[in-house]
Amino acid sequence: MTIEVIYRVLKSNGELAGEYMDRKLAEAHDQKLDCIYAIVDLIADHAKGLDTKVIEGIAEHLVNNRQAVMSALKKVKDVAPEEPQASQ
Repeated sequence: MTIEVIYRVLKSNGELAGEYMDRKLAEAHDQKLDCIYAIVDLIADHAKGLDTKVIEGIAEHLVNNRQAVMSALKKVKDVAPEEPQASQ
């Protein structure tokens, strides 16, 4: 008798994202998806007209290229938001 343990990673819509024999790989993929969905939520709050699939594609691209994104973000300094000017 053979016993196989397969770890399935599912997307938020229940669609299969991957199957792994190694738990660590499955957890890494799950964490990646969690990060993607967190970015999707951030973008969706400010981009009401964009399709969810487009936002997911952008988020996945950002996560897959995180080194370049982090490098670019390190160059940005925190700036206080501008106060609205009173109309004259």
